[in-house]
Amino acid sequence: MNGRLLIFTLLSFILVWSSCSTKRIARVALRSIEPSYDFTLDSVPNAPDYSTNSNWFLFEKEGKSEMDVFFIHPTTYKKAANWNQPLVDSIIYEITIRKSIDVQARLFDTIANVYAPRYRQATFYSFFDADSNGVQALNIAYGDVKNAFLYYMNHQNKNKPIVIAGHSQGSYLAMRLLKDKEVQEEIGDKLVVAYLIGWAVLETDLSEIPYPFCQDSLELSCLTSWNSQKAHSIFSMREYANGVKMYSTNPLSWTIDENYYGPSYNLGAMILNGDSLIYRPHYIGARNYKGILAIDRPKEKGTLNIRRHSGNYHIYDVAFFYRNIQQNALLRKRVYLTK
Repeated sequence: MNGRLLIFTLLSFILVWSSCSTKRIARVALRSIEPSYDFTLDSVPNAPDYSTNSNWFLFEKEGKSEMDVFFIHPTTYKKAANWNQPLVDSIIYEITIRKSIDVQARLFDTIANVYAPRYRQATFYSFFDADSNGVQALNIAYGDVKNAFLYYMNHQNKNKPIVIAGHSQGSYLAMRLLKDKEVQEEIGDKLVVAYLIGWAVLETDLSEIPYPFCQDSLELSCLTSWNSQKAHSIFSMREYANGVKMYSTNPLSWTIDENYYGPSYNLGAMILNGDSLIYRPHYIGARNYKGILAIDRPKEKGTLNIRRHSGNYHIYDVAFFYRNIQQNALLRKRVYLTK
């Protein structure tokens, strides 16, 4: 694991201001969410039983579609009380549904059977303690996700093609699935595509994964990823790749070239505003730029949950390209079933 990269992934949510005073405020904010104890197995909340429906956000028992999507949600637990989220926390449960399941996982609803497990996610601060407590917390999260995936494979998959999708911490855990030999054997040739959105895919990662990085919109058994920001963001994911080649897909073209694709290629963004989802066609243009996805200045920026001058749009990695992801998943499904 690249420690510097792991630390960065959610750093932009806090350290996105340019002045010394705001960075001081950010450091104080970080300390406020740091658990006050070192990780121990005794402190880990009870593990989920995936034979119980209550431990899944989405679980299509009938499985009527010809394709499945296994979706892993991003970090929504930012408390200092535990290194891993207790699944009995009803507030985090509701936040995760509103900010991830309803606006990310459900984009696949009309295309596939969707399976989205609850898991003891690592708390937000874990990404700032990448050499000690945070690693152990992330290992707990990965253990849950792997158990959920194996349960799904053994009880629900029934030899159907699979899409693996996630965002942020979810994509980090999805990448670990793809590196896991036991999981690789279970997947076999059933992988349609893996959407590892909001997490960097490095050349060193691909050396451990038996699937290439996707080159176009119809390629199968490959993985795709992007990190949305301005070309010259204050904190850029590529700075933490430590000189290793980082791959980026442009979801407006599904290519890895650095050509600019304007808003006409954007089939529609889906922006969460309060409790409402707002559809915005032709919302934004973008191009790949040195391993990141450099996007246009968002329209109606004042309504977005983005710090001024940050230039990092991590939390909108899915939202800005909602309809493009939806269409692409459908196209790859058709190609897979035809072949």
